[in-house]
Amino acid sequence: MSKYFLSKSIGLSLSPLKYHSVFDKQELHNILIEYQDNLCPVCCKELSQGKKELDHEPSIYNLTEMVWFELIKIVSGSLHKDDKDLETFEKLICLSETEIQQVILTLLEQRLYLRSVHFKCHKTIDKDLSKKEIRWRFRIKKLLDKPLYNKVTAMRDQIRAFIRAQRKLSRSQIKEISLKRSLKNDMMYNL
Repeated sequence: MSKYFLSKSIGLSLSPLKYHSVFDKQELHNILIEYQDNLCPVCCKELSQGKKELDHEPSIYNLTEMVWFELIKIVSGSLHKDDKDLETFEKLICLSETEIQQVILTLLEQRLYLRSVHFKCHKTIDKDLSKKEIRWRFRIKKLLDKPLYNKVTAMRDQIRAFIRAQRKLSRSQIKEISLKRSLKNDMMYNL
């Protein structure tokens, strides 16, 4: 089985997201590790030893970008507008926190997967993505004056923090995991 196939097949879909039941980090790891057949989706090695981290798939950076462009579409009224227009930034920072969170939750319901990965694998991913964020900030800093730049980056940081916090599983999601595992086991025995 190829590494690509494994990395795509052992993520856990959390759709639809429900936030009424809170699990601590270790409980999430236990559930995810069982669902992932004890494999790290990044390196495809066993997760039983060493430190582990929860990882969002797509990455928090990519999810932030998706949210960012959804917000740009809302304030600009255009599907083709990008984040190079000063007026767009001024409208973005006027959005309410509720509007932003609704966009985030709608997007995450459709796209968020959680997975448990090795600490070292997570650090490697984080380094690459932090470089992308630094490049984005450098490009935006050239376009905006300092006060607007500070507001825009603070808003983006709040989006990332909100996304990062969305890692709870409900009872229905645990049932979904159990159902998927049962179906997978049934398929294996029927072959």
